[in-house]
Amino acid sequence: MSTLLQKKIAWLFLLFFIIMSASSFPASASNPGSEDFQIRVLLSTKKPSIELASKNKQWLIAQSNSSFTPLSLSSPSLTFEILGSTVSTTLFSRSTSSWTWDQALLQAQSLKPCLEQSGLRVYLSPADHNQYFLDIGPFEKTKDAAFICTLLQSSGYQFFVQNLNMGHGFITISFQEDLFHLKSENFNLSQESISVWQITTPTNEPINFSSKNYPEKLILAYSPTQSLMLINELSIEEYLRSVVPAEMPNNWSIEALKAQAVASRSFALSRILQARKSNALFDVTNDTYTQVYLGCRYFPSSDAAVKASRHEILVSKGQVVESVFHSTSGGHTENNELVWSGGARSYLRGVISEGEEGSPHFTWYKSFKEDHFISEINKYLAAKGRPERLSELESSQILEKGVSPRVRKILLHNQNELVELSGSEFQSIFSLKSTWFDLLIWKADTSSAWWKDYMNPETKDTSWVYIYGRGWGHGVGMSQYGAGAQARKGLNYTQILEHFFKGSQIEQMASYLSKAQNLSENAQISSKTTQVSACHLSFSPTPLNIMVQKQWRLELLISSTSSMQGFSLDLLYDPTHVTIEENNISEGTFLNAGNKTTLFLKKKENNKIHIGLAREGKAGGVSGEGTLLVIEGIALQEGTSEIYLNNIHVFNSQLEELESSSSNGILIINKEDLIPPKTLIIEYPPRYNNQSFVTFRWIGSDNQTKIENLFYSYRINEEPWSTFSKNTSYTFHLNNDGAYVFSVKARDEANLIDPAPPVYTFFIDTTPPFLELDVYENPTLKSEILLQGKTEPEVTLLVNAVKYPVGASGSFECLLPLKIGNNLIRFITIDPSSNTSTKDIIITRNPIPFIEISLSIGSLKAIVNQEIKTLTIAPFIEQNRTFVPLRFIAESFQSKVDWNATEKKILITLEHPLIKKSITLWLGSKIAFIDGEMVALDVPPLIKPPGHTFVPIRFIAESFGSKVDWFPQTQSIKIVFPDPEKIVDLNQSRRKLVISYEK
Repeated sequence: MSTLLQKKIAWLFLLFFIIMSASSFPASASNPGSEDFQIRVLLSTKKPSIELASKNKQWLIAQSNSSFTPLSLSSPSLTFEILGSTVSTTLFSRSTSSWTWDQALLQAQSLKPCLEQSGLRVYLSPADHNQYFLDIGPFEKTKDAAFICTLLQSSGYQFFVQNLNMGHGFITISFQEDLFHLKSENFNLSQESISVWQITTPTNEPINFSSKNYPEKLILAYSPTQSLMLINELSIEEYLRSVVPAEMPNNWSIEALKAQAVASRSFALSRILQARKSNALFDVTNDTYTQVYLGCRYFPSSDAAVKASRHEILVSKGQVVESVFHSTSGGHTENNELVWSGGARSYLRGVISEGEEGSPHFTWYKSFKEDHFISEINKYLAAKGRPERLSELESSQILEKGVSPRVRKILLHNQNELVELSGSEFQSIFSLKSTWFDLLIWKADTSSAWWKDYMNPETKDTSWVYIYGRGWGHGVGMSQYGAGAQARKGLNYTQILEHFFKGSQIEQMASYLSKAQNLSENAQISSKTTQVSACHLSFSPTPLNIMVQKQWRLELLISSTSSMQGFSLDLLYDPTHVTIEENNISEGTFLNAGNKTTLFLKKKENNKIHIGLAREGKAGGVSGEGTLLVIEGIALQEGTSEIYLNNIHVFNSQLEELESSSSNGILIINKEDLIPPKTLIIEYPPRYNNQSFVTFRWIGSDNQTKIENLFYSYRINEEPWSTFSKNTSYTFHLNNDGAYVFSVKARDEANLIDPAPPVYTFFIDTTPPFLELDVYENPTLKSEILLQGKTEPEVTLLVNAVKYPVGASGSFECLLPLKIGNNLIRFITIDPSSNTSTKDIIITRNPIPFIEISLSIGSLKAIVNQEIKTLTIAPFIEQNRTFVPLRFIAESFQSKVDWNATEKKILITLEHPLIKKSITLWLGSKIAFIDGEMVALDVPPLIKPPGHTFVPIRFIAESFGSKVDWFPQTQSIKIVFPDPEKIVDLNQSRRKLVISYEK
C-alpha cells in the first residue's frame, strides 16, 4: 500500500469520527417540532475549570492532582470526579451485571457501608443499551482488585477484575445531599468516549456561571483532549427574552423591539438548522459571533415584544431568512455579496435607512499624522508579503463602491507609488467602524484656519490624514437604529422587516423545524474559496527572547491559498533548553473560522508532540492567513534553541493532500532579567482639547527584551488596566467633559512591569466660553467708546481681530474708535481647548449737533444755524468788552434759563449730549459758580431795559465750552458750540487712559 494511500485512509478514518462526534441529546432538541423548541447556546469551551452555583452553594469543576481524576466537581457535601488519564489501562473491580442509570445509583448507594472506610470509590461506567456497570478502584495491582472482588462476593455482590481503557469518562457520587440532578449520556469522539452531563436543580431554579444566571438546563461535556465545554439548553422563546434587550435598548419603541425579536428568532433558527445538519454539540454562541445572550436578564418591554411575536420568523422562497443585523447603516444598507463572499441573497439587498442621525455612530472620524498613517499601511503590506510601499501620501481615490457608499476598493497614490486595498482591509488596518469612509489629506504647507484644530500651534507644521465615515457594523440586513427610526415614524414591525429584508414574509416557526437536512448548500453566506496549490507554516514571534525558568508563548501561523480542512504534524523541540507539555498546546482561530467546531488531537512522545486538527463535519475548508496553534512552554537552560515541524500533512475537504512548507522557530534564552522596562508616551492630545476622540502612542525600552517584543497595558483615570498587548497606540472616545489622566506601562519578556509608568493629564472641554458685556451707550455721539465685560479666565479675547487682555477674574475693557453711522464690533473668545464664542454688536455713532451763532455789533439780526433771528437789543461794546445777550445764546444752546428776581440770580442748566453744566451768576457780581466751583468774572453781568441780561463774550467761550471768533473788520462775532477742539481733546485723553491700562 502506498504511503499516500495510507495517509488518505488515515484521514478518512479521522473524518469519520469527526462526522460522528455529536452528543446524544433529548429528542425534543434533535427532532424539532415541539411547542418549546430547544436551542443550545455555547457558554464556555476548552476551559480548565468551570464554577457553578445555585442557592448560595458553589461547585468547581477543575483540574485535580490525581493521575486518575484530572477533573473534579465538588462541594462540602457532593463530589463528582471525571476520569481522563492518558494511561492506556487501569485495573478495576467491575460488576458482572449492568443497570439503568437510576438503578446503578441505587446499587452504588448500597455499597457505601462496605467501602466508606476503604478510600475506594465507585464509578458508573457506560455499558451497552444505556446500561451502566459499577467499577470500584482504581488499583495498581491485580491482586488488590481481586481481593475486593472476593470481599464483595462474601457480601452478595458479583464483581470481577477488569482492565479499563482510560479514554472513557466516569463520575462518582457521594449521596449525602441532592444538590442538583445529573443525567449521564455518552457519545464517541475519535477513539475516546465523551461524557455529557445534563445539569438541573431539583426545583429548576437558575444555575449561576461566570456571574450570570442561566435558566432551564446546563450541559457539561468533557474529554481529555477537548477539556470542558458548558452549554445552556433552553427554549428558543426563553433565549430571545435575553437576546432582544442585549441587542437593542429595552426602552425603544415596542414595534422596533418586535422587529428585533423576529429578526433574532429567524437568525437563531437559521443557525440551528445549519448546526443540526452537522450534528454539532451546540447551535449558537453567546457572543457577537452569533447573538449576544446574557442569561436571565429580562425587561418587561422586551418580554412583551417576544411574547407578541411568539414563534414568528422571516421566510423567503421557502427558506428561513438568515436575518443579519447591525447597529447603524449610516443611511443606506449594503448587498450581502458585496460584503461577504458567496451568492447574492434576494432578501439582503441594500436599501435606504432614514432617520439614523440620532445614532452616536451615524458619523465618525479618525485622524492620523501622515507618517503614522503611512507606517500602518506599510506594516500591513509587509505582514501580507506584498512588495508595494508608500513613502508619502499624495492622493487617494475610491475605485469601487457598493450600492451604498461603502468602499470596496481604494487606491493610495504618491508619484510612482500605488497601493490598492479592499475596503475591509483598510477598515481592519485603522480599526474603523465601517467601510463607509473617505479621506481628507491635509498637508502642512496649506492654511488650515477653517479646520477644527486651527488654533493649535503644535499641529500647524504637520501633515494629517483625516478618515471620516458613517455607520457601525457590516451594513447588511436590518439597521437597528434605522428600525428604531421607522418605529418612531409609526411603522409597525412587519413593515420594518419587509423594508430591510426585501421579499420576505412572516410565518410561524413550526413548519420549518424539521428542515435541517434540506438546507441548500448555496443558502449560506459563508465564504467559499477556490483551491490553489500551497500553504506555509511559520512561528511568530521569531526569534523569541525569553528568560530561564520563565514561561514563553509562540503562535504557529499559516498562510494558505488553498481551502484547508485539517492537518497533522509532529512538533519537535530540544528538551535540554525547553519543555513543552501537550496540555500547553491550544488551538488557534484559523480553523474555527465561521464559528465551526473542530476536532483537536495531540499526544506527546519524548521531545515530540503529535498533533492533529480538523474542522468537524462538512464545515468546508478555510484559506487565507491566521493562527493555527498557540504553543506555550518553559525555558530550562540559557542558549539558543529551535522548534521545528516534521511529517506535515495538510488536506482539503476532498481528502487531497496539499503542498506545504514550514520555517523553524528560534528561541533565545537569556539569564533572568531583574531590571524592569521603561515606558514613554510619544504622542498625546493637547493639554486642553475639545475633541472627544483622543489618540495616544507610546514606546518602551528594556535592557534585554527587544522593543518589538514588549507588551503594554494602559488605562484612563481609575478604570481597570487593559489586557497586555503589543499595541503601541489607542484612540479613546471620551463623551464627558472634565479632567482625564492617561497612563501606560510596559512589560518585558521576563514579566517585569514598569514600576513608574508615565502619566499624562489632559482636559476635555467642548463647551464654548461665555461672554457678557456691561451696559454701554448706544447710539452715541462719541468718536470712541469704552466697552467692558466679563468672560472666562485664560481665554484669548479678540475684538475686531485685535487681542485684548483678560484679567484673572475674566474681566476686560477695550476702547474702540467709531465712525459716523453703524459700527459692527465682533467679539471672539477662544478658550485653551480651542472652543470659540462669537458675539456681534452694532453701535451707532450720530454726528455731533454743532450750533453756530453769528452776531454783529449794533445789529438786531442774528443767524443761528443759517436761520435769521431778531434780537430785542443788539450786542454792544462797553468798557472795551463785547457784551452779548445771555438768554438768547443760552437758549440757542438748548439750555434752560431761570431768573430769581429776589436774589437777582440767573441759573443756566446746559443739557447738551456731550456737555452738561450748571452755571449760576448774579447781576452786578463778579462771582459765578460753574458746576459748583466758584469762578471770578472780570466784568459783572449787565441788565439792559426792558430786562435783558448781557455778559462778556469771553464768559460765553469759557463757561459754555464754546469757540468764539471776533472779526474786527466787520465788528461781527461767530460762536460755535460745543468747541470741536475740546471734544477731540476729550477723546484723546480717554485713549491715553486705556493705553496706559494695557501697558
